[in-house]
Amino acid sequence: MATQLATRLGMVALVATFVPYAARWTPGRVAPEVLPALWTRPLRSYLERAQTGTGWQWTTSLGSGDSACLIGIAILCAASAVALLAALGVFWRGRDRISATLCIAQIGVLVVAASDALSR
Repeated sequence: MATQLATRLGMVALVATFVPYAARWTPGRVAPEVLPALWTRPLRSYLERAQTGTGWQWTTSLGSGDSACLIGIAILCAASAVALLAALGVFWRGRDRISATLCIAQIGVLVVAASDALSR
C-alpha cells in the first residue's frame, strides 16, 4: 500500500514538474531543447553548462524547472526502500533471517548510494 502510494506520488510529481519545465512555464538553467546535446557530453562539461553539482546539490536549486523534475525521481527511488522495509517486516516476523538480512543489505546500498558517499 505504501509503495503504491509512493509510486503514484512520484509519478504525479514527475508530471507536475516536467510539464511546466518542458512548456517553459517555469525557468530552468538549461533550455529543454538543449538537454539532448548536453547528455552526450562528458560529465564535467554537462555540470558546467547546467550550472549544477553532483550528489544532493540539486536540492539547493529546486526553484529551477530542470532541478525540480528530480523530485519525482527521488520519490520513485524512495518507493523501492519503502517496499524493502515492508518486506523486511514480513521476513522478520516469519523468522526468515536470510531474506531479512538481504533486505537490510539492499536498504544499506540504497542509503549509501543516496548519500553520495562513494563519490568523494
